[in-house]
Amino acid sequence: MFGASSELASVMEFGFKLILRCFQSRDAVLLTKAFCVFVRPILEFSSVIWNPLLKRDIVKVESVQRRFTKRLKGFHNLSYTTRLSKLGLYSLHCRHTKAEILSMCYKIIATKLLTIIHALSLLPLLPFHYQVS
Repeated sequence: MFGASSELASVMEFGFKLILRCFQSRDAVLLTKAFCVFVRPILEFSSVIWNPLLKRDIVKVESVQRRFTKRLKGFHNLSYTTRLSKLGLYSLHCRHTKAEILSMCYKIIATKLLTIIHALSLLPLLPFHYQVS
């Protein structure tokens, strides 16, 4: 897992350095939006599947966003949590946890709904059939 987190962190770091190099503006809001559009989706793709569990993996992945926010103009001397709150961002670990909770809720609701449909014998009325396990 540590190898995957390190590789992902290096790809994300390359992405944020590219953003800082390509944008002439140093507006923190603009650069943060670019980071959220171009870099963060790479991290969050299938985040429920590969979500880092070890502290060192979480720190490694989180360090990319930490370094990015530190390089924004006027944010260098602020703590990480202060930078995140001023930019309206959440930590990557928090976002992973939210995605995991949403995924679990969806699975619970979908399973319960299929159980209720099956119990009411409405399955033959549907154009498609699911197996409830």
